Amino acid sequence: MSRQQNDDERKTAVTVERIVSDIGPARSKVLPEVEVWASKMSELARLKLDGPIKASVWAYRLNETECLSIDLVGQSGGDMSVTISTGVHRTNYSFNDLEATCFEVPDMTEALLMVSIFLRHAGAQISFSAGA
Repeated sequence: MSRQQNDDERKTAVTVERIVSDIGPARSKVLPEVEVWASKMSELARLKLDGPIKASVWAYRLNETECLSIDLVGQSGGDMSVTISTGVHRTNYSFNDLEATCFEVPDMTEALLMVSIFLRHAGAQISFSAGA
């Protein structure tokens, strides 16, 4: 391969940087967008659900994609479902359409972080299950 071909390949190569919160065993630096998403989602949940909120959370795989499913039910009425799928480089927060019900994040750590903050803001009683 010629030097010119190498130079051309380097110019056309695109590096995609993953954008994630800095979460480790002894540290937690949450992206500001995660906090905004969680706050807006908890506001939406309180609008759609009456009374105390119960949330059922479970993970599953769809082909090569890992997903996190959250079903919320208001004790006095209303329900809401959210699915978070993994595998993108940058989170799609869908701020313009929070009722989209499906959000894409880089990995399961980011998904769990987002869901835990959302459910904490919503004051939900959480249970984990092995599926629907």
